[in-house]
Amino acid sequence: SAATDRAAGRAEERMSIEAAEVYATAALVGSSAWSVDVALQSGALRSPDRVGLGAELGLSAERRWGANAVGIDGFAGYQGAGMVRGLFGPTYLAHREPHADALSAAGGRGVVGGKLRLAAGKWQLAGAYSEGLGSRSVAFDRTILGLVEWRGLSLGATRTLDLRAAYVGRGLGRGSVTAHIAQVSLRLRLASWLAAETYFQYGRRADGGLGLTVTLSV
Repeated sequence: SAATDRAAGRAEERMSIEAAEVYATAALVGSSAWSVDVALQSGALRSPDRVGLGAELGLSAERRWGANAVGIDGFAGYQGAGMVRGLFGPTYLAHREPHADALSAAGGRGVVGGKLRLAAGKWQLAGAYSEGLGSRSVAFDRTILGLVEWRGLSLGATRTLDLRAAYVGRGLGRGSVTAHIAQVSLRLRLASWLAAETYFQYGRRADGGLGLTVTLSV
């Protein structure tokens, strides 16, 4: 995946930031009741004064009972100087300036994190936490996520509706500069290949959007 922001940083000193990430996953265990996967992720961030590199190894396990499931994900990795994990995440657009400041201040350090996932019928719950290690970590290495989702409400024929509420915070409890966002979204699947989604979110300001997803099979 790749992303670019050509208007990052503070108003008086805009700059371009480019990001690229590569993922690879492999299944270690797979059955109707259990799954265990391993994942390797590497990424790069290019800003005007340097290129930051990072890599991490993750492990994911899930136990299923019919429509119910419990999953645990964990990762450990290293982020080099000028690299912030998930920089272009949900909090970025509402808090551009502190993200650019974190990128400039980041030194080489370890990062760890985990996620707990619960599924009960159509309900999905998730919570995640990640943290930087050592004196060269930055406040935005600390990320907290909470998610509640109701999936697959049938509207007849092939139409289904998903509702989701999420909160993401960065830097909470690690200083005066934080970034946070709350989001509510609705996804309507009109056919097996077509879905529409709308969202409303609040960070520094309120905004929303509408999009269409088209899936093509070859």
